Parts: sequence; C-alpha cells; structure tokens
Amino acid sequence: MAKVLAGGLPGGCLAGRADLMSALEVENRWGKKMKHPGTYNGNPLSAAAGVAALEVVATGEPCRIANEMGRLLRIGLNELFERKNVDWIAYGEFSGVTIVPEYVGPRSDADDFIPYGNSVEKLDRKIDATLTHAFRCALLVGGVDFFGWRAMLSGAHSSSDIDRTVAAVSDAIDLLRDDGLIR
Repeated sequence: MAKVLAGGLPGGCLAGRADLMSALEVENRWGKKMKHPGTYNGNPLSAAAGVAALEVVATGEPCRIANEMGRLLRIGLNELFERKNVDWIAYGEFSGVTIVPEYVGPRSDADDFIPYGNSVEKLDRKIDATLTHAFRCALLVGGVDFFGWRAMLSGAHSSSDIDRTVAAVSDAIDLLRDDGLIR
C-alpha cells in the first residue's frame, strides 16, 4: 500500500486488525506503547500525500479508469492478433492484461473470457525464455514495458496510452517474425 499511499514520496503503510494495531497507540489497553521505529514514521509531507491520495482513491474514479483501460487494451490486442494472424490471445480482469502466446482454442469477445477454461497448467505454463526476452525488448524499443507477458493499467493511463501500447505490440510482432521467433 505504501507506493500508492505516499504518492511517490518516501513512506509506508501498516494495516491490520484494530485490536492489534492499537498496540501502536501511545495510550492503549496494555498501558505501554509498542516500539515501532521507522525512517519515515510521521513524515508530514508523506502523510499529507497519503491523505490526498486516499481522498482521490476513495472516489473510485482511478479504479474505474484503470479497469476501463485494461478492458480497452485487451480488446485492442485481440483485434491486433486477429489482424496480424498471430496465435496469441489477451485476457484478464479489472486493470490486468495477460497475453498467452501460442494459443490454440476458442476465442470470445466477452470480457470475462478466460482461455483454456482457466486451466492453471495451460495458462501458467513455461513460455520459451528467448521469446519472452525478445518480446520484452521489442516492446521497450517501442517505449512500452510489460511484466513478461503481463501488464497492469492505472488511473493515470489514457486511450492514447492504449493506442501506443497496441502499436508497440504490433511492431514487436513484426520484429519477432523478422527474427523467426514466431510465425
């Protein structure tokens, strides 16, 4: 939670059950505050950033945008894969996107579609390391970075970011074909 909460500033966040967290209070039921030292504990700038970030997140708007951008990226990628005649499929939930290369199976326009009937063995199989590395490098050339075959969208992403990502994946497919890594 710290990365979101501190808004990019040094900071941390500790959460837990109220009865356990109360041990950190100066006046608690045990009569003695538990020590909890930390470099950024009580940092006023990080705390103010945290309060501001929580106010924005509480509106639900950043999550709504992130989920919509994830949906648009999945649609854009699947349309690209069909157009380029590549045996890949993109799927995911909420703001997440996963690409499955070398996919053989049914396709669906439904956003809740999960390839291979959600078979963990097939979805989490080992993908050729050379292909994975080449794909990531090709995306980086296009100014886009994925976590291997996965991406996550945020409330800061826009439709132009989706267009740029689909274009980068399109170029990556061309580069992978030129290098003989995919058909």
